[in-house]
Amino acid sequence: MGEVTVPGESVSDVGADRWTVTCEGVNIYLDQIGFHYRYATVAGDGRIEGTLLGVEDVYPFSKGGFMVRESLDPEAAHGFLGRIASGESEVLWATGRGAPTRSQQFGNANEPVERFRLDRVGLLVTASVRHGDTWVPVDQRRVSLGERVHVGLTVCSVTPGDACSVTFEDVTVRRLDADEDDGRLDVDR
Repeated sequence: MGEVTVPGESVSDVGADRWTVTCEGVNIYLDQIGFHYRYATVAGDGRIEGTLLGVEDVYPFSKGGFMVRESLDPEAAHGFLGRIASGESEVLWATGRGAPTRSQQFGNANEPVERFRLDRVGLLVTASVRHGDTWVPVDQRRVSLGERVHVGLTVCSVTPGDACSVTFEDVTVRRLDADEDDGRLDVDR
């Protein structure tokens, strides 16, 4: 998505319930948009949740995480929750189409968060992290989203030409307004 010179790849190990996503990209910050996005489409309210095992240290701000987007247009409204290579967690927001993406890092690099969750209910997106058995909301924003959104895994090296790998496990995408079991991220996108 956006400015990417080296195509990314997503490899799924179904037996281990693991994804490895590799990509480069200019950034996901202000008006710099270039990253790899492995996604599923969800109608209505939904959730993406998973474990982020590590972000390859190509650059301190190389990042991997979970995203909800209004569309696949690089200028689409979006919310992101994940981790940067230096170990801190990060939220990213572009609350309306064409709005610059804003970033906020948080947490302790020596004790990185591994389990992340984004919930979309109407226009409200809530970013939460798990500490022990408890989910803790860390940020919440109104994001201009339509009925159908794209939710998925995002990776960006922040170093054009140099790819970064991020490993995810136990990723689920599900509708919040349905009595359905958690679904796995679709492997055909």
